[in-house]
Amino acid sequence: MEKKIKNYKDLEEFLKNYYNLYQNNSPKYGKTGVGFKKNEYILEKLGHPEKKIKSVNVIGTSGKGSTSNFLFNLLKTENIKIGMITSPHLMDIRERIKINDELISKDDLIDCVNKIIPILNELKEENYAISDFEMMYFVGLYYFVKKDVKFLVLEAGMGGKYDYSRVCNNIITVITNVGIDHTAFLGKTKPTILRDKMLGAENSKYIISGITQKILKEILIEHCLINNKEVFFIKDNFYPENIFLTELNTKFDYVDKKYNIKNIKLDLLGKFQAINATIALKTYFKLKELGILNKKINENKIKEALNSCFFGARLEIVNKKPLIIVDGAHNEHKMGALYKSLKKIYGSRKFLCILALKSNKDAKKILKKIKPIVDKFIFTEFSTTKSFTVKDLGNIAKDLEIENFSKRKNLKKAIKMGKKKGKDENLPLLITGSLYLAREVKNDLK
Repeated sequence: MEKKIKNYKDLEEFLKNYYNLYQNNSPKYGKTGVGFKKNEYILEKLGHPEKKIKSVNVIGTSGKGSTSNFLFNLLKTENIKIGMITSPHLMDIRERIKINDELISKDDLIDCVNKIIPILNELKEENYAISDFEMMYFVGLYYFVKKDVKFLVLEAGMGGKYDYSRVCNNIITVITNVGIDHTAFLGKTKPTILRDKMLGAENSKYIISGITQKILKEILIEHCLINNKEVFFIKDNFYPENIFLTELNTKFDYVDKKYNIKNIKLDLLGKFQAINATIALKTYFKLKELGILNKKINENKIKEALNSCFFGARLEIVNKKPLIIVDGAHNEHKMGALYKSLKKIYGSRKFLCILALKSNKDAKKILKKIKPIVDKFIFTEFSTTKSFTVKDLGNIAKDLEIENFSKRKNLKKAIKMGKKKGKDENLPLLITGSLYLAREVKNDLK
């Protein structure tokens, strides 16, 4: 029997131990993995909070976090209590659960986890366990009902068949895009992955999507026809135009059949951020059209809301002279978007790249994406979860005929080496490959 958590230090220790047990598939926590039986049981025990608040569910291979945050900021202009669940966090686990501008308090987080601990103990007796990721999701849903939140933005995990967000009271499901990731659970091809993700929209009548590939659009259109849903595609029904990138920000215009909002500025870098903001805007306007929100449009508030968004480790410039950029790109799709943005902003400029990857990623495909703009790699490892060894990354680099690389298992030594080499060789420093890496780097750069 787990003891009741009394303070935040105890909570951090509990979450750390729980995470390590789950990651290592400890016998103590029985059969982990995915499935709904345990999730339905927990939600029933909590009084089904997922049914009590209307929400938007944001799923996709990449862009979920940015799109969720853009939408969250837009909804905050409506002067109602808005909640959001997002993951992973960058610096503080409380970042995952917030109401308007406030992270869940330490006391509230302790109280909510204490509510769930007895249920976890029952699950262990039945040979079931949940991940720390799922636990924070259930904590968030329970917390939002307690705080009388009026609307939710839910960033899914994998999204789709196995994702707990699918059972929530989702008015709209956003599918940002589809790429190859989580293949052990979702499948190995984009059509297969999309078919799984579409199951995440079972409670939604409306789907708003950033998908542009013809075959994937056809699959989604067919699904919507069969299930009496309405789908809106970027480029077909709404789109960003006049996208202009500088080294400091991104500017664009939003266009659909009803609205044309010019000169939107994001203090974020990358064409993909203009796309994510456009998807969030379409979702926001659809909620107004449906009467979920006040139908009045205030362009100035919209621009302020989008401009005030900041996401750590998304093409984040942590130092200007010398230039150091931290980005959490962790799959082929995200790394491709990072490459395109850096190419667009910095032209032919080459980077010194510190890179570490989670061990379940396709390292070869990820390295291929970023390779053209890298002069030299420094491979390293992170400690918060299992990563590729520097030896493994070195061998993969050799297979790709990448010769100019160094290996530093210790992250602090890798950063020190990167700073020195960057200065000596006049190369900007790019640190990427995982949000786990970004978190440790930002702690080290404090």
